[in-house]
Amino acid sequence: FGIAAMDCKEPMEGVVEQTDGANVNDETDTNVAPISNDANIPKDADATTLEVKPNVQAVTTFHLPDFVIKVDTNDFYNSHSALKKKSVNLPDGKQIPLSDIPGVVRFGKNPKANTMFVYFTKEEDMRNAIPLLEQRVCRGKNWQCSASSSNEANKSLGLDKRANEKKRPRGDVVDAEGERRAKKAKTLEETVTNLAHLTYDQQLEAKKGHFIKVLKQMTQTAIKPWAEARRLKRTEIPEWLQVATKPASDADRREKTANVCCEVTPVIASPQIDGYRNNSSFTCGYDLEGHDTVGFMHGLYKEGIVGVGRMYHTKHVSALAKHYCSTFQTLIDSWLPRGIRCYDKCNHSGFWRRFVVRETRDRQVMLMIQFKSESLADCTPEKTQAMVEEMVQWFTTAGPTEYLDPAQQHSLKSIYVQDYPGISNAAPPNLPYSLVYGNEYILESLLGLKFRIRPTSFFQINTPANEQLINLIRQMGGISKDTLVLDLCCGTGTIGISLAPYCAKVLGVDMVEDAISDARDNAKLNGVENATYICDKIESVMVTKELEHAVAQFDKGNVLAICDPPRCGLHIKFLQWLRRTSSIQRMLYVSCDQNSLIRDTLGLAKPASNQYVGTPFRPVEAKALDLFPHTDCCEVVCLWERDVAPTPLVQAPVAEVAESGPEQTDADTQVCRETIPATAVAACTAVPTESTAAPEP
Repeated sequence: FGIAAMDCKEPMEGVVEQTDGANVNDETDTNVAPISNDANIPKDADATTLEVKPNVQAVTTFHLPDFVIKVDTNDFYNSHSALKKKSVNLPDGKQIPLSDIPGVVRFGKNPKANTMFVYFTKEEDMRNAIPLLEQRVCRGKNWQCSASSSNEANKSLGLDKRANEKKRPRGDVVDAEGERRAKKAKTLEETVTNLAHLTYDQQLEAKKGHFIKVLKQMTQTAIKPWAEARRLKRTEIPEWLQVATKPASDADRREKTANVCCEVTPVIASPQIDGYRNNSSFTCGYDLEGHDTVGFMHGLYKEGIVGVGRMYHTKHVSALAKHYCSTFQTLIDSWLPRGIRCYDKCNHSGFWRRFVVRETRDRQVMLMIQFKSESLADCTPEKTQAMVEEMVQWFTTAGPTEYLDPAQQHSLKSIYVQDYPGISNAAPPNLPYSLVYGNEYILESLLGLKFRIRPTSFFQINTPANEQLINLIRQMGGISKDTLVLDLCCGTGTIGISLAPYCAKVLGVDMVEDAISDARDNAKLNGVENATYICDKIESVMVTKELEHAVAQFDKGNVLAICDPPRCGLHIKFLQWLRRTSSIQRMLYVSCDQNSLIRDTLGLAKPASNQYVGTPFRPVEAKALDLFPHTDCCEVVCLWERDVAPTPLVQAPVAEVAESGPEQTDADTQVCRETIPATAVAACTAVPTESTAAPEP
């Protein structure tokens, strides 16, 4: 079950095992089964490793706090991640999220129950929090709070079973003599760029294997409801699924492409392999020697790893980002005598928290510095302002470093700061940045167009590969002057504005107000007059009515929906609307997290029912594009088209197919590691009759 911010107490014994392929500092990271990383890797003698040293708090385990509140929320559906964002009023009238209640160190909630547990380290904080929590109301009832214990909470959340499991530590290996020894720790480079030890051709082959697994899992997801409908004699299985689940040929076995839902093609290579990131986010913390450091974390915070390593050896970070990170490191070191330290995630103290470098092709640079001013005992607004001015002076007068080529000119355009007092690692999305130097934005060029980049603007981190992605979307979508493009989850409008010169009209939708404001500004900046934007959720009634009206008014009839959803995927209400809107015959699904694509395959491809009215979609074509060299992530674009109407076996009112639920479980959304057994498919799809022979084994 999900756990929020935790309290770190005691050093870990041994080495914390890392998940193979985890790219902990990449916002495009995905939970799909990671690419295998079994090759013998030559270790760089200078690289920082996860060696645990005495009295060093860089790598720790979590100690369970002793004071716990049991909260009856009357909410069976929301997770702790959603509930901790709810707001309460302090006695002084100030409104804060639950995660910022004084003394809170952790949340936990069983998603199948209405009980949430809130952990504290001090009894006084726990007692003060009870009246705040009881302000919340759900379904007409106030939350009910009572004192609990760590044992009760852990039992409810299933944590006691994990702690009592007697298993060989996953970080250990057994040698030829049967002796157990610790697995060699990973370097920082192996953690954040886990494929960098391979040649680029080998990386593309590894990602092709991942792509094949995704296509197989899409088939497995789609076949389940159709097999059940066939068993109930409702309908025949569509032709594309029959082809995808047929017995594997020798060529399929050789290429490991049996049961894929689309033709497998090579992964499209990135034009730029090294130093491609235009957005680098660095953590401020402590290295394994206890020194104040800015860089990347050695692993996942939820696994108890809080050590930070310097990232100057990593291949995906640009020279400009390394230059400014080195300059910032010098600033941190120079302020140490004043008692100004990096943020400690364990005791929630310290000043420096985060450092972000954004850059463009023509080397315009934006810096963002996040700190916690209240960590300073004598902090006042005047003192904070003086410190900010000192930061600006430091960066604007900084000299060259070894990472910057003097012959390559660059321009520092903007410096922003953000004062974040909370305990969670990520600041609330509505916490503003303050511009303290330069322009409000930097300008990036993409396919001959200009786009404004602000602190919160989403823009693909690999600009040359992003151009390939947009050209691929244009090609797969068959976009022409007779096409209406529905740019759904459009962000700052990069896809729609880039396609606007080639289509009749663009209608973009996104729920983030700042993103829509950027999209409108970008359209105006580029003289695009055939693009309009709506700020709302794509599943809202208002948006769906606007989309229906736009489609109805478009007399040319060629409508293409482009969906680039966040990692959670498309909302079930939007999938249901898409299914019943027959005028939308084609959709392009752009996926950086393939778990979302696999999960949404169910809603797009399942048989018609009371909830999913209309002809289902089928995957026609899928392409994988490498936007993130040296990591195990890739972008997948899948073209969906309306399938031909399936042949009904009986004429009966449409009813909901009996299945596990309207959405898949977490187990269903994991990428399968094997092909779908043809005999199992044949067994579940065949309907025995007197004239039908039993399926061959």
